[in-house]
Amino acid sequence: MGLATIGTDGTLDFFRAAEVKHGRIAMAAFLGFAHHKAGIVFPGLLSVKEGISFADLGAVDPVSAWSMVPYEGVLQIFGFMSVIEWYAMTHKEGKWVGADAWFKGTPGVIDMNFDPLGFSGASPAAIEKAKMQELENGRLAMIGAIGCACACQIPGSVPLLSFN
Repeated sequence: MGLATIGTDGTLDFFRAAEVKHGRIAMAAFLGFAHHKAGIVFPGLLSVKEGISFADLGAVDPVSAWSMVPYEGVLQIFGFMSVIEWYAMTHKEGKWVGADAWFKGTPGVIDMNFDPLGFSGASPAAIEKAKMQELENGRLAMIGAIGCACACQIPGSVPLLSFN
């Protein structure tokens, strides 16, 4: 599509960061579809005000379950995601770099010295390999999440998946 030739190197960095973020979200979404398909539900109510239980959401396909989440719940989810996104786009290494920093290249990352897999002592080649694996797994997860959504909306469109 020629996206690598648009803009500057900073633009390409921004596109790659966006692809990684979308891949991570798709990985979580695919796990959510698998969790739903396995019939695992939390006990209790999702919304006391609306009287919606987690079991109510588990009784329908995942796409329909999302549409049953109360408006206030959707606002909470997007509000939380917005705060994290704002912080990541305006801070680099834990310091404020400006509201327009993401126009200038790679967005920042939340720096919490969080390294559960021990990459801080890894070789540059091992880090590059892990980054490429995450990128490729994210791409596959994007395809998988779209496949699950299609299976929910168009019965029989993905023969191996059936959410009804």
